[in-house]
Amino acid sequence: MKSQFIISIFILFSFLLIFESCFKDPIETEIPVYSNFKDIVYPPDTFQLVYNLNTYIDYSARIKFDTSGVWKIKKITALSAQFWAERQYNEDSVNSIIIYDSLNIGFEGKVFYDFFANNNSHYEARNFFIRFEKTSINYETFNPKL
Repeated sequence: MKSQFIISIFILFSFLLIFESCFKDPIETEIPVYSNFKDIVYPPDTFQLVYNLNTYIDYSARIKFDTSGVWKIKKITALSAQFWAERQYNEDSVNSIIIYDSLNIGFEGKVFYDFFANNNSHYEARNFFIRFEKTSINYETFNPKL
């Protein structure tokens, strides 16, 4: 009798574990995911960017925000990958910021920014996800701006 109870409990917990893993958080699935292959113009206030890193070259994505604002940028996966943002002011002047883990950056509206990722000598291909979230921080008084 005791062994049947233990087996029943084990089967119940196994079923619950499998059942729970089949469903994802509905909030997470509503966040749009963009690829680095196509320019992103006026994205929503929260979105993710994905790179398929499989060699040692730099992969780029271009994003244009609709208004000036401060955005929190956070690496979600492949934390050892290199990731940085650049803005070209003219033919001779480029400003860049490296994002190591998470960083707030001010972006001017209606300007294209280039975001680069590199597999950083990692030996196998992997997907690299970055989350962008617009904050309520005042853009005019915030630093750093790109």
